[in-house]
Amino acid sequence: MTDTFNELILNLRLAQAFKTKWRLPDRDRALVLAAVNACHLDMPAIAAFCRQLILQNNHGHMVRKWESINAALVDPDFLHFCKQLAKKYDPLI
Repeated sequence: MTDTFNELILNLRLAQAFKTKWRLPDRDRALVLAAVNACHLDMPAIAAFCRQLILQNNHGHMVRKWESINAALVDPDFLHFCKQLAKKYDPLI
């Protein structure tokens, strides 16, 4: 398995753990990272599902600005946000 795939699984598990503890903002941040991993793995359905879960919880989340996470990956602001999240939440960094 690739590191990106492992990161996807870990971020999805992290999101589930945060959901269990009712830490929904943290869950959404982990879902952003999972969605980015899914895009890198060419898994658009998983990325779209992560985005959908984020927007169900937070209608004003920044991912709303783009039709997909893949579209967001060309925006420097989104990439900066992801870099900050990865430093805080990504267990492989």
